[in-house]
Amino acid sequence: MAEQNISEKIIASIMKDTVTASLTLAAVEDLTARNFWLDNAKRYGYAAMVDTFTGDSKAIKNRFTIQLIDKSIDNKVIINKDTEIHAVVHACMAALEGLNTPPESLSHMQVNYSVVRGDNWVTVSIIGYTSFNAGTTHKNCGVGTMHIENMPKFLKYSIEKI
Repeated sequence: MAEQNISEKIIASIMKDTVTASLTLAAVEDLTARNFWLDNAKRYGYAAMVDTFTGDSKAIKNRFTIQLIDKSIDNKVIINKDTEIHAVVHACMAALEGLNTPPESLSHMQVNYSVVRGDNWVTVSIIGYTSFNAGTTHKNCGVGTMHIENMPKFLKYSIEKI
């Protein structure tokens, strides 16, 4: 009984917000453990997904953010709506900056990433290996959080006209 209470306290402390939930999901590499944390994220009211990405600098620049958005929509973390995509893009850019390496200067990236949404907040976490070349591989992480809100009507009108 006491062990169950301790386990639940640990889970609750990790699932207290989108940031710690997202970092945990991105950090876990074992599939069973990943499913455990995904189930707990959902149990705590979050929409969440986790996936991997491997690619060179061209793929990072051209595909990473698009893949992240597509997977977020496919996994029902966000809906295909301008304000929600906008928030995920900003959170993703902040997470990439957190890797302390401009994505365009990387020669290779092999990472786990997660997207966790709680109410009007979305967090993107990226954890994995980045390199400038084969001899300079480093494990890094980055995290970005952005609020999701309704876009002002004047801005939405401007975007629709483009």
